[in-house]
Amino acid sequence: MCYQILTEGNDFGYALCHRIIILAMANIGQGCAILSDTEDEALKHNLCKMAYAEATYIAFHDYTLADLVFEIICVCALEGKAQFLRRTWLLNLLSFQSDDGCFGYFDVENKICNSHTIALASGAYSAAIRFIVEEFY
Repeated sequence: MCYQILTEGNDFGYALCHRIIILAMANIGQGCAILSDTEDEALKHNLCKMAYAEATYIAFHDYTLADLVFEIICVCALEGKAQFLRRTWLLNLLSFQSDDGCFGYFDVENKICNSHTIALASGAYSAAIRFIVEEFY
Protein backbone atom coordinates (compact mmCIF):
# COMPACT_ATOMS: atom_id res chain seq x y z
CA MET A 1 0.00 0.00 0.00
CA CYS A 2 2.82 2.46 0.84
CA TYR A 3 4.37 1.72 -2.52
CA GLN A 4 1.12 2.53 -4.32
CA ILE A 5 0.60 5.75 -2.35
CA LEU A 6 4.15 6.84 -3.19
CA THR A 7 4.03 6.00 -6.87
CA GLU A 8 0.41 6.87 -7.65
CA GLY A 9 -0.55 9.39 -4.96
CA ASN A 10 -1.76 12.95 -5.40
CA ASP A 11 0.74 15.60 -6.40
CA PHE A 12 -0.79 18.42 -4.39
CA GLY A 13 -1.94 19.45 -0.94
CA TYR A 14 -1.70 17.39 2.18
CA ALA A 15 -1.49 14.15 0.21
CA LEU A 16 1.73 15.40 -1.40
CA CYS A 17 3.19 16.20 2.03
CA HIS A 18 2.15 12.81 3.35
CA ARG A 19 4.02 11.09 0.53
CA ILE A 20 7.18 12.93 1.63
CA ILE A 21 6.49 11.98 5.26
CA ILE A 22 6.17 8.29 4.32
CA LEU A 23 9.60 8.41 2.68
CA ALA A 24 11.11 10.24 5.65
CA MET A 25 9.59 7.82 8.16
CA ALA A 26 10.94 4.82 6.28
CA ASN A 27 14.41 6.34 6.24
CA ILE A 28 14.55 7.98 9.67
CA GLY A 29 12.28 5.62 11.58
CA GLN A 30 13.31 2.29 10.09
CA GLY A 31 16.58 3.02 8.30
CA CYS A 32 15.22 1.58 5.09
CA ALA A 33 14.10 2.60 1.62
CA ILE A 34 10.72 1.89 0.10
CA LEU A 35 11.87 1.87 -3.52
CA SER A 36 15.66 2.05 -3.26
CA ASP A 37 17.96 4.58 -1.60
CA THR A 38 18.55 6.37 -4.89
CA GLU A 39 14.92 6.24 -6.02
CA ASP A 40 13.64 7.40 -2.63
CA GLU A 41 15.99 10.41 -2.67
CA ALA A 42 15.01 11.27 -6.25
CA LEU A 43 11.33 10.97 -5.38
CA LYS A 44 11.74 13.15 -2.26
CA HIS A 45 13.51 15.74 -4.40
CA ASN A 46 10.72 15.74 -6.99
CA LEU A 47 7.96 15.81 -4.39
CA CYS A 48 9.60 18.72 -2.55
CA LYS A 49 9.99 20.50 -5.89
CA MET A 50 6.22 20.18 -6.45
CA ALA A 51 5.57 21.23 -2.85
CA TYR A 52 7.72 24.33 -3.33
CA ALA A 53 5.62 25.36 -6.33
CA GLU A 54 2.48 24.83 -4.28
CA ALA A 55 3.79 26.83 -1.31
CA THR A 56 4.74 29.64 -3.69
CA TYR A 57 1.23 29.60 -5.15
CA ILE A 58 -0.32 29.74 -1.67
CA ALA A 59 2.01 32.60 -0.68
CA PHE A 60 0.94 34.59 -3.74
CA HIS A 61 -2.68 34.06 -2.68
CA ASP A 62 -2.34 35.57 0.80
CA TYR A 63 -1.43 32.33 2.58
CA THR A 64 -5.02 31.10 2.48
CA LEU A 65 -3.76 27.64 3.48
CA ALA A 66 -1.15 28.72 6.03
CA ASP A 67 -1.19 25.35 7.78
CA LEU A 68 -0.32 23.62 4.50
CA VAL A 69 2.60 26.01 3.96
CA PHE A 70 3.80 25.20 7.49
CA GLU A 71 3.56 21.49 6.71
CA ILE A 72 5.43 21.89 3.42
CA ILE A 73 8.19 23.87 5.14
CA CYS A 74 8.41 21.26 7.90
CA VAL A 75 8.71 18.18 5.77
CA CYS A 76 11.03 19.60 3.11
CA ALA A 77 13.24 21.85 5.26
CA LEU A 78 13.80 19.00 7.70
CA GLU A 79 14.87 16.93 4.68
CA GLY A 80 17.64 19.49 4.10
CA LYS A 81 15.91 21.71 1.54
CA ALA A 82 16.96 25.17 2.78
CA GLN A 83 15.12 26.99 -0.03
CA PHE A 84 11.90 26.37 1.94
CA LEU A 85 13.14 28.64 4.72
CA ARG A 86 12.19 31.82 2.90
CA ARG A 87 12.30 34.80 5.21
CA THR A 88 9.20 36.34 3.60
CA TRP A 89 7.20 33.15 4.11
CA LEU A 90 8.25 32.79 7.74
CA LEU A 91 7.54 36.44 8.52
CA ASN A 92 4.15 36.43 6.79
CA LEU A 93 3.16 33.19 8.50
CA LEU A 94 3.84 34.83 11.87
CA SER A 95 0.85 37.09 11.19
CA PHE A 96 -1.39 34.03 11.72
CA GLN A 97 -0.25 33.73 15.33
CA SER A 98 -2.79 35.03 17.85
CA ASP A 99 -1.93 37.11 20.90
CA ASP A 100 -2.03 33.99 23.05
CA GLY A 101 0.40 32.16 20.76
CA CYS A 102 -2.01 29.97 18.81
CA PHE A 103 -1.75 29.37 15.08
CA GLY A 104 -5.44 28.63 14.68
CA TYR A 105 -8.01 27.26 17.08
CA PHE A 106 -9.57 23.85 17.47
CA ASP A 107 -12.36 25.48 19.50
CA VAL A 108 -12.61 29.24 18.87
CA GLU A 109 -15.24 29.89 21.54
CA ASN A 110 -13.14 28.37 24.33
CA LYS A 111 -9.83 29.46 22.77
CA ILE A 112 -8.42 25.95 22.53
CA CYS A 113 -5.41 26.05 20.21
CA ASN A 114 -5.15 23.77 17.19
CA SER A 115 -2.28 21.54 18.31
CA HIS A 116 -1.60 20.24 14.78
CA THR A 117 -1.04 23.73 13.36
CA ILE A 118 1.06 24.74 16.37
CA ALA A 119 3.21 21.63 15.90
CA LEU A 120 3.71 22.48 12.22
CA ALA A 121 4.59 26.10 13.01
CA SER A 122 7.02 24.93 15.70
CA GLY A 123 8.62 22.52 13.25
CA ALA A 124 8.95 25.17 10.55
CA TYR A 125 10.54 27.76 12.84
CA SER A 126 12.73 25.09 14.46
CA ALA A 127 14.02 24.13 11.02
CA ALA A 128 14.89 27.79 10.39
CA ILE A 129 16.71 28.11 13.71
CA ARG A 130 18.56 24.85 13.10
CA PHE A 131 19.66 26.06 9.67
CA ILE A 132 20.92 29.38 11.07
CA VAL A 133 22.85 27.67 13.89
CA GLU A 134 24.39 25.03 11.60
CA GLU A 135 25.37 27.51 8.89
CA PHE A 136 26.54 30.49 10.91
CA TYR A 137 27.76 29.20 14.29
